Amino acid sequence: MGFQSPTNITGPTEIRVNENGAVTISNFRNVAVTLTAPKTTLRKGESTTLKVEVQGLQGITQPVPLHLTKGGVVNMQGGDAQTIR
Repeated sequence: MGFQSPTNITGPTEIRVNENGAVTISNFRNVAVTLTAPKTTLRKGESTTLKVEVQGLQGITQPVPLHLTKGGVVNMQGGDAQTIR
């Protein structure tokens, strides 16, 4: 059985799974992560700021970790792998 998260809902919702006539209903949270930068093509030695926006966290009362890992030849201030809350 496969499942694809709905793309038009962000935040807490309900999920229904129907398998051979048995319906299971459960709470579900869909989050969206948006990355933006003022400059996306950089030359050697140039830098830019990356903005990370997470949507769909309404109602959560505890910190949610976001793990960032760099790829390619870029450098990330603070280290190549970071976890932020």
